[in-house]
Amino acid sequence: MKIDADAAGFDPKRLERITEHLARRYIEPQKISGCQTAVVRHGEVGYFSSLGSMDLERGRPVREDTIWRIYSMTKPITGVALMTLYERGHFQLGDPVHRFIPEWNDLKVAERQPDGSTRLVEAERPMSVGDALMHMTGLGWGVD
Repeated sequence: MKIDADAAGFDPKRLERITEHLARRYIEPQKISGCQTAVVRHGEVGYFSSLGSMDLERGRPVREDTIWRIYSMTKPITGVALMTLYERGHFQLGDPVHRFIPEWNDLKVAERQPDGSTRLVEAERPMSVGDALMHMTGLGWGVD
């Protein structure tokens, strides 16, 4: 892979701080076993690094061709799409979600009772687009 920080418009010494940060804050304290990072601008790769292990048990380091299983990638893609619409003025972060999904008007929320059970009550306010972007909708996989 061709890496050219100058062609991408970056200072290579400043980009190397990414490696230092990830190694010190995540790899060395074993918060994550390994990672790959790329910084690309205008089609030019300005920075790329492979750090840590792709297989801790076998002591195999992360390589340039490591295959990663990545889950829940719809969240950042949806977030970028929504923020693009936000930049264009199509909505405000405080807008209620039911403006776009009318069926979600007057949603109830679960309130835990002293005995551990739950009951549905009126929400204090409607769910906003900002709530959804911050994963604070209260939507779950079901009531306990």
